[in-house]
Amino acid sequence: YETWIIKQEAQISGLPLNLVGTAERHIQNCKSVNDRINQGIDLLESNPEALQAFRVANLAMSTQHSWQFEEHDARQRLNWRPFQIAFILLTIESVVNPSSPEREVLDLLWFPTGGGKTEAYLAIIAFGAVFQRLKTKDALSSYGNFAVMRYTLRLLTAQQFERASALILALELIRKGLIDFKFKVECGDTPFSIGLWVGKDATPNSYDDAKSQRGADYGASAEQIIKCFKCGKKLKWIYSDKAREVRPTCTDEGCDLGPRLGVWPISTVDEDIYRIRPTLLIGTVDKFAQLPRRE
Repeated sequence: YETWIIKQEAQISGLPLNLVGTAERHIQNCKSVNDRINQGIDLLESNPEALQAFRVANLAMSTQHSWQFEEHDARQRLNWRPFQIAFILLTIESVVNPSSPEREVLDLLWFPTGGGKTEAYLAIIAFGAVFQRLKTKDALSSYGNFAVMRYTLRLLTAQQFERASALILALELIRKGLIDFKFKVECGDTPFSIGLWVGKDATPNSYDDAKSQRGADYGASAEQIIKCFKCGKKLKWIYSDKAREVRPTCTDEGCDLGPRLGVWPISTVDEDIYRIRPTLLIGTVDKFAQLPRRE
């Protein structure tokens, strides 16, 4: 990237005078991005917790990616594309450092549909959520909500919810020591979790609503994921009157996401989300619009 920047900068002298200022501004932005990528690399070389979080995030991403393909499929192995790893390295210093000036920067990842944007920012979320737990042992600051993903369309939100849920379950496998990993990981006793926060026409606002709408063919439903990400079998959704929560689980004894993992830390009921403060919250714009009016 640095070599490419130098080549572009060398061409500025041949531009019309009215374009020189714009070109110089773009080159300066490129150099700033390059500096931040190098900052990210320096961080991994100097900060043990950041390096550990980076390793765990990559393992989690690779694990959930492998569930999408059969064993013989060459695509099973996740390989970062240059723009993906660059975007990850670009942002991790500002994730780790509360006083980073880059926290005032909105980093926009602009790439065609299907190009891999989701994987890039899911990896950053995994990195930050793990780092938070490795760095801070105080449960109050370690186990609350880490990231929010906000969408405009409920259908798109539901699709992204499934992809993000697979990542959360991969993190849970690592946290519980159910995946072989040569590095010891201490991410606490509280599960990594995810919540789906959308309008009441799609998901219930309360446990009572969820229970009354159980098994309905239309309208709101807590059961937003149908099949297991790993084995593909139909999930069982458990309704607990005592805990006032609804959770999915895979009952296949031979599945990595089955009984060994236990009940999945996935919440789709508003009442439940407010209580557990999930690691990752996925919501729609209309729900966020209610924030000034709801405690």
